[in-house]
Amino acid sequence: MSGPVLVGQEADADSAADGRPGPTRAGRGRRLAWDLGAALGYVAAAVAITLPLWTDLRGRMLAALGGADNALFEWFLAHSAHSVTSWENPLYTHTMNTPDGVNMMGNTSVLGLGIPLTPITLAFGPMVTFKILLIFAIAGTAWAYYFVFSRHLVTNRAAALLGGAFCGFAPGMISQSVGSHLQMATQFLVPFIVWRVMRLREPGRAVRNGVVLGLLITYQVFIGEEVLLLTAFTCGVLVLSYIAMRPREAFAVWRPFLGGLGVAAGVALVLLAYPLWFQFLGPQRYHGLPFDPERYYADLASYTAYARESWFGSAATADGLARNVTEENTFYGWPLVILVPLAVVVLWRSSLAARLAGIAIAVFFVLSLGTEIMINGQDSHLNGPWALLRLIPPFDLTMSTRLSLVLIPLIGLVLALFADRLWSRPAPRPVRWRPVAVAARVLGTLALVVALAPIAPTTLATTETPPLPAFFTSGTWREHLPAGTTIVPAPVPYSGAMDGAHWLANTRMGFETPGGYFIIPTPDGQGAQFSSTPRPLSNLLRMVNRTGKVPKITELDRQAALDDLRYWNAGLIVLAPDRHNGPALQAALTELFGPPERVQDVVLWRVARG
Repeated sequence: MSGPVLVGQEADADSAADGRPGPTRAGRGRRLAWDLGAALGYVAAAVAITLPLWTDLRGRMLAALGGADNALFEWFLAHSAHSVTSWENPLYTHTMNTPDGVNMMGNTSVLGLGIPLTPITLAFGPMVTFKILLIFAIAGTAWAYYFVFSRHLVTNRAAALLGGAFCGFAPGMISQSVGSHLQMATQFLVPFIVWRVMRLREPGRAVRNGVVLGLLITYQVFIGEEVLLLTAFTCGVLVLSYIAMRPREAFAVWRPFLGGLGVAAGVALVLLAYPLWFQFLGPQRYHGLPFDPERYYADLASYTAYARESWFGSAATADGLARNVTEENTFYGWPLVILVPLAVVVLWRSSLAARLAGIAIAVFFVLSLGTEIMINGQDSHLNGPWALLRLIPPFDLTMSTRLSLVLIPLIGLVLALFADRLWSRPAPRPVRWRPVAVAARVLGTLALVVALAPIAPTTLATTETPPLPAFFTSGTWREHLPAGTTIVPAPVPYSGAMDGAHWLANTRMGFETPGGYFIIPTPDGQGAQFSSTPRPLSNLLRMVNRTGKVPKITELDRQAALDDLRYWNAGLIVLAPDRHNGPALQAALTELFGPPERVQDVVLWRVARG
């Protein structure tokens, strides 16, 4: 089999690749209708599960982890728009974590999404842009897989529609969406990257295929490097499996494949040279991760359970089986866990694509279990192969639970191939076999319904956005902030209180603030940490925000707070008094700096200069 198709493609959909006539005008019309219908259907489904966000565009946000990541990504999107309009370097910013700044290439800043959507951010604000991108992440990923499946792997478009829907709406993808992880949920490029990798084996097209693949890789870096790494792992397993299964065919195409791969690597390295230099050698670079990735693994029992955002799931069924709500990547339930290997067995003899997918599913399933295999929260005292693999960079910085996300498109492919076998027009059969074929179709379709219905996503949980004071939306802050100084939000922004980031993102990044929620280097430069390096004033306000209690303020506390304000070059301290524990925060700041001023709907303290 040759042509521009995925390894192991044995369907007849890509007729042009085999030298057969392409579709007729009527066929192209039907295909376009299916494509548009698929896009509309996926978008409608994505809107349905995020509906609370759309009924109150600026008043609701995703609730996972208190909305911290939602606020973070809104700030990322605002930064992208600000870098475009101000002609500043998008790879770095000092609007937060002043005076040190943040290396945006070292964070999940989704520049590849935020920069193109700058007009929307400027017109409607980052809250609206985020919601649009959330829909695009879910529906766009589903449609991209549908497109590749329908063109290159199956002949039945309904089967491709099913496979695409699974790839976009599977529990793991919904979990990443719930966590506002746009860099993980937005995978519309992944099926095209894998497809272009497989096309590298075409003779005589090494340069063209390599350039296209290199451009796709480059763009994916600016959406999410971790997804690109997972895609590379997947392609490696698929290619090695193909070589093992069909060594003669693989040997026949090694020259164009390696040539095209070299061209792709060259194109990507040239285009990414400066961004990658900035990420690893630029200001505010860091080493390692601010957490131990070994703590993030897939519990074996989670595969047969249901996620809290699934129809048959709940918090009670999911608690204890995943690190948190944003990493419920493996919750498929018993019916699907049984159906997938059975489908692989049914397709094994006739479909190389199914064999390759089945092998890759087994590999990544085992690796996702981490170094020590846990079953229902209990240590099985068995070590998984990840214990050895994670000793090799870059596996040492990879969370094994994220490897389970690779299973989603592989299972989606198996489901599409299985449905294609069920629903495609069969070859002529003797009359006595027709009832058997009809029964097989009915039972197979019923099995798909039983396996997939329980994991259909529910409406995503939302919460209220932080207050957005008129003091900021009206621009009044400009009249009170001395030139060249910063605003210190109370509390200083961290993952548990992102009010300041919310204010900043929705004022077109008009001022600078200390604190924030991102990854930056530790004070010694040898490690990584979430949020800014703690200082006395930020620690005090964080404690008051968490407990609602004001500690005894001493003269040493006042002196330390003044030192912090000088370090941050502060001009104003601003508090929205109606926020959670606002009265306690106001009392603490009054003890430190004296009575505040009331300006519109905030209270503020002016910082004396000199």
